[in-house]
Amino acid sequence: MLKVTVATWIGHAAAVLRGAGGAVTRRAQPSGSSRTVIYTPAQRVVQAVASAQAGGSSDDALWPANEGLKAENAALWQAGSAAEARSEVQPRQKHLRL
Repeated sequence: MLKVTVATWIGHAAAVLRGAGGAVTRRAQPSGSSRTVIYTPAQRVVQAVASAQAGGSSDDALWPANEGLKAENAALWQAGSAAEARSEVQPRQKHLRL
């Protein structure tokens, strides 16, 4: 994974948001990157600034919630797999009416 400095991310955001025509292309060419490489960090910078201005949750506050959701998801998948295994083992009973 390519690590990009905060200054580079801010520069990308500036090129996307305020740059003159061709600014994004000029920013991408020296590094041999695609324009997408410029747009993605720029979008993240914009989202982070908007969240900070709105007083939203910080990424640090969201990590514990994310980890809890991952654990819950894993438990649900395990329970689903166990239920599926039980249904395959038990023969289906036919209800006969007399």
